[in-house]
Parts: sequence; C-alpha cells; structure tokens
Amino acid sequence: MSDKDFNFIPPSRREAKKAFEPPPWEQDQFEELARRKAAEASAAESTTGVEAELAAETEPTPGATGSTEADAIAAAPMSEMETQDSADEDPRIEAMLLGLKNEEPQFGTQVWKFALAAAAVLAAVGVVIAIWGIFAVAVSSRTGPLGSLGGSILVMFGFVFVGLGGWIAFRTLRQQGVL
Repeated sequence: MSDKDFNFIPPSRREAKKAFEPPPWEQDQFEELARRKAAEASAAESTTGVEAELAAETEPTPGATGSTEADAIAAAPMSEMETQDSADEDPRIEAMLLGLKNEEPQFGTQVWKFALAAAAVLAAVGVVIAIWGIFAVAVSSRTGPLGSLGGSILVMFGFVFVGLGGWIAFRTLRQQGVL
C-alpha cells in the first residue's frame, strides 16, 4: 500500500482579517477620535505653530473626569502617535483580553462531580447485572443451555459496565490531579 491511498483533509485556508468595526456602544468615541485626527492632520499641513496650539487645546486637563483611553490617544500629538509601534499596543491588548477572560464564567468546573456520579451508577448497574447473570448460570440446570448462555452474557455485560464505570472514574480523577 502506498501513501497515495491515504487522502487526508488538507488544512483549511485562512481568510483575510476583516476590517475593524467598533462596537455600537463605542461608536461615538471612535467618531470623535476620527474628527480629532482629521483636525490634527489638517493643522499639520498648514503650519507648525497652529499644530502646537491644536495639541494644547485637545490635551485633557489633569483633573478632568470621564476621559477614556480613546480620548488620551486622540489628545496625543501626531508625531507621538506616529512613533508608537505595535509593540506598545500588544501589552495593552493582552491586558484587555486577560480582563475579558476573567469576566467570562468558567464552564465545566463542576462537571467532574457529575462524571464520578455517572461512573458510580454505571458500576453499580454492572454489579447488579453480573449478579443476575451469576444466578442465571447457577440455575442453568433447570433452564438448560439457553439459560446458561443468557446468564453468561449477563455476566459479561455486567463486567463491561463495571469496567466502563471504573475507567470513567479513573480518567476523571486523573484529570483532576488525584491520581
């Protein structure tokens, strides 16, 4: 057999990233930022002195409340904004993503308890089925070969259920770090 017979699915193609769209609740802040950038760009084209006056006007007062990070970025002079590289933004973005992750509810933290309960029920059912099978084999003198076959099948299924319950319990406890 050659490798040509194994046709694995190729990895999916990555699509181009979509353009950033601000969330609706922050749309007005992004529009204000765009207006300030346009005003700064037009001021930069005219004269240098006018740019300094515009930067002084857009700087927030130190005691002002309610200023957002977008306002602080918009208040920075254009030359400062141009010198910022993406390395400065990465820690801020990562910090925001970590904050969002901490706000998300944890999923599956209590599932292991359900898995242990299911394993115990499965093992208990397996024990009961195995006991029924043993009794069926024991009375096979009255039921004949069909009773003996049915009893041995019940014993086999009982042991399978006990094994599955034990395997689920072992795997769950190993994932929790107990074993």
